[in-house]
Amino acid sequence: MFVKVKESLHKITSLLEGTRKKQDIAITGATTFPKDEWIKPQGSDCGIVNVNIPTNEAEIGGVFGGEKGTGGGCYAGSDSSKQYMRRSTCTINCGIELPLAQGINFG
Repeated sequence: MFVKVKESLHKITSLLEGTRKKQDIAITGATTFPKDEWIKPQGSDCGIVNVNIPTNEAEIGGVFGGEKGTGGGCYAGSDSSKQYMRRSTCTINCGIELPLAQGINFG
C-alpha cells in the first residue's frame, strides 16, 4: 500500500503511468479537481477506482481486468471477449464519512 498526497489530477495520473502493477486505487479528501474526472479515461487506469472510499480489498465482486503490465488474468471466462477494452468498477462515496467495506468497525 502506498499513500501519496497530490494536488492535481495531472500529478496523480503522471505518477500512475510509470506503475505496471496495480488493480485498486482510491482518492479521498479535498482535492483541486472534480472527482468525476478520476473515473474518466484521463483519470485512473486501474480495474477498481474509488472516490472517498478506502481500498480495503473487499471489492472482490468488481471487475479487475487483469494485471496492467502483461494483461494476464483477463483472458478467461466471460472476460475473454473483453480483453481489448478497458473496464473499471467505479465507486463514489458522496457522504462525509469514510466507511469500511461490509460494515467493518475497528472501534
